[in-house]
Amino acid sequence: MVNMELNHITPWWQRSKAPWYGQFFEDMLLQPEDPREMRIQAIREGMLPRYKSGKRKLSIAQALSVTRSYQETEGLHPALRRALAMKRVFTELPIALLPGQLLMGGASSGPHIIDFTPEFFPLDLQAWQPDSFLTGGLRSADQFYVFDPDDQQVFEQEIWPYWRTHARSHYFYNELSSHYPQAWAYMREADCARYSPLIGGGLAHSMQDYLSILQKGLLGVKQEILEQIAHLSMDSYEAREAFERRNIYEAMLIVADGLITYANRNADLADSLAEAEQDPDRAAELRSMAAICRKVPAHPAESWWEVLQAFHFLCSGTALSEGGDSHSAGRFDQYMFPYLQHDLEAGKITPQDAQELLECLFLKWNETRAFKPNLSVGSSGGGNNAKINIGGMDVYGRDTTNSLSYMLLEAHAHVHLVDPNLSLRMHKGTPDRLLQSSLEVLRLGGGLPILINDDVIIPALMGCIGVELAHARNYGDAGCQENSIDPNTSGVDINGRNNTGWINLPKPLELALHNGVNPRNGKQVGPQTGDPRTFTTMDQFVDAVRAQINYAVEMNVIINNVYDQVFVRYFPCVYHDLMYPGPRQSGVDIQAGGCRYNSTGVLAIGMANAGDILAAVDDVIFQRKEATWDELLTALQNNWEGKADLRRKFIAAPKYGADDEYADKWARLALQMWTEAFESHTNPRNGRYVMGLLSMGNYVTLGAMTGATPDGRKSGAPLADATSPSSFAPVFGPTAAHKSVTRAIDTYHVPNGVTFNQRFNLTAVGSPRDVRKWMDLVRSYMDMGGQQVQYTVVDGETLREAQKDPSTYRDLLVRVGGYSAIFVQLSKEVQDTIIERAEMRF
Repeated sequence: MVNMELNHITPWWQRSKAPWYGQFFEDMLLQPEDPREMRIQAIREGMLPRYKSGKRKLSIAQALSVTRSYQETEGLHPALRRALAMKRVFTELPIALLPGQLLMGGASSGPHIIDFTPEFFPLDLQAWQPDSFLTGGLRSADQFYVFDPDDQQVFEQEIWPYWRTHARSHYFYNELSSHYPQAWAYMREADCARYSPLIGGGLAHSMQDYLSILQKGLLGVKQEILEQIAHLSMDSYEAREAFERRNIYEAMLIVADGLITYANRNADLADSLAEAEQDPDRAAELRSMAAICRKVPAHPAESWWEVLQAFHFLCSGTALSEGGDSHSAGRFDQYMFPYLQHDLEAGKITPQDAQELLECLFLKWNETRAFKPNLSVGSSGGGNNAKINIGGMDVYGRDTTNSLSYMLLEAHAHVHLVDPNLSLRMHKGTPDRLLQSSLEVLRLGGGLPILINDDVIIPALMGCIGVELAHARNYGDAGCQENSIDPNTSGVDINGRNNTGWINLPKPLELALHNGVNPRNGKQVGPQTGDPRTFTTMDQFVDAVRAQINYAVEMNVIINNVYDQVFVRYFPCVYHDLMYPGPRQSGVDIQAGGCRYNSTGVLAIGMANAGDILAAVDDVIFQRKEATWDELLTALQNNWEGKADLRRKFIAAPKYGADDEYADKWARLALQMWTEAFESHTNPRNGRYVMGLLSMGNYVTLGAMTGATPDGRKSGAPLADATSPSSFAPVFGPTAAHKSVTRAIDTYHVPNGVTFNQRFNLTAVGSPRDVRKWMDLVRSYMDMGGQQVQYTVVDGETLREAQKDPSTYRDLLVRVGGYSAIFVQLSKEVQDTIIERAEMRF
């Protein structure tokens, strides 16, 4: 065993007094006293300064390589420019290794370091001027970057001057403002959505074809691409397509060579570290690591260690080339299991050593994170939101649970950091043991794994997107819970472009209350749908709301379709092209329609507010006649000030989330108007727009953009998150909340995913009997048609203590919207909303 001075290491669960008990913990491969697990805890401890202080070093290494490459390649095809920039990053980026780690490579210049993609810089949307990167973009809720003064000078003198007129957002704004002024105005003035993923960041939420590269090696895939190029012809009417395809193919070849170079550089580093290493056991490990890096990903992986290393290189390549976050490993326990099984049956590895390597991979995911200067509060405290699916069914509908499914749960329990997210794919045949194990892990806090429902997601993918049954049964989810198709197990791919920004569901209702005028700025942003004072029926108000929603959707579609075309024209996603089977076979960029299936996924926030607004207006004004339109509109204009009695009437109206059929039907109608509008539109890839209900922490941000509303909410207050009840909803226990969700949401029409947050006190789920009740609740919810649920187990008092004493609670993980976060790294605004969530008990 490598000597790492392990005696002083206290595992996180002992330090935090976590509920480390239950059958799952008794069956773990690595028990706390195992030296292999102590190595994992030592590496984890070495990573914690990032989490304790929140400070990360901002590196310009990647940005400088990309900038100089683009400056030197003016005039080349955009695909070749992208590929050459990526290859330069793979060739020049500094590399490092944490002590004790068994896997090489990473998504940045080193642990605790953030590199960024300058081509995806955000520009200030309101003023349409370059964002003040140092005083604005770097000043966010949770991110306090350490930026070396010399690096800052290079950034200001060389990097930023180039990208302020060459960044993707520059081209995007130019196209939108020049050709679609209505959509441009709506984007800037309506407050109906937050478009951060469009303004800054690469093409995220991917689910790539790792298995083909793992099986064939990059050299084998390159040979297939060369064969495709050989069949291209320039002497026919298809010459134009052949020209584009050749450039895409050649870009893939360049990127593949770059990643092989990167792996060999890591091999060189491992060899040099081995030469200097005093511990012979560690030196032997490093030499083995070097040999593996010289083999994969260039050649096929053949062992568990090799396949994990190759997989990690491929993931690192995505982060370093395409940027973004929420890249999913898909059905990891299905396509990786044969490698594990082979080594175990051949006696080449023990289960304990295999678990140690898997936990090293989990640690690797947490060494750095995507740079998100423009998301601030909305994504504070999170990581890269990587995702792994466990469980589920095969193409015949049979359960697919295997030993790797449990190993992934164990890895999360031991590492207990923000990445990767785990999703348990549930169906009627999911073993009780797997569900019980998942709930025992959830009891640790952190909200993982999330629980998702095969029996409703598969029909939704088939009906809304047109996915074949066999392919739909091989779905996986990415990011918060955006559903996709896993090419590793299905053989086909999808570009779902699952995050088009976050839609503010209550905002069109606010616009309908003001005849299309945004009260925040006085601008006529929506259609004139009438003064509500003239409405004599609820149907008239609903018609006005529907008109505002239809217009908002039309503008959103224009904005996103322009964005798609900017990607194709200026920034082809050539690393994604290498990693997806469709583009590899067709030579068509992923953003130009190269995948088998195509859709555009919309994320929406505040369903409870939207439904409660409709319910309150109908109940108080039209049913009970306890207020007039004029009284309501005056109270809203004054933010309910001086109108406490009137506000109480609107707060007392039926609320979604309390198992109230009247309130839930209004929430269902509010969502239905949105899904019908989006499903009537298509994207440039000939795919349909589809809805999802996912929020991250943007319920705080969008709430700040929304005035006082008839549900009793005050101006600027946070919205309810994706599907959770508002803070005004009465609490009748978890069963009532779960029933409301299934009644209000037609899951067939939200294939882009759902997040439903619930918080339990540990005393409610502490005993075996409590866990059985919890299992029954989950099973019943899934049987009723619930698509997703995520549980955070922590009491409010602990959260309040963590606000006061962050250093003591550095291991406290919570579920925010669609991601998990270190609680003390969250912004105060988001922390408060988590504390305010109803604390459920059976």
